[in-house]
Amino acid sequence: MIPFFESPRAVQYFGEEKAKELAALAHKIKADGGKWCFCDACAAGSKLLENAESFSL
Repeated sequence: MIPFFESPRAVQYFGEEKAKELAALAHKIKADGGKWCFCDACAAGSKLLENAESFSL
């Protein structure tokens, strides 16, 4: 997500201030050892992966 939030496309979608804010948040999460981004899809996916052993397919 960091390259996207630092891109002109992110500025186009979110505006300059919000893109900078999201980039800073992504850098903080990475610096704190986070493996996933902070979007709802990654948050849900990480919970599924954490509990994968409890699923029977």
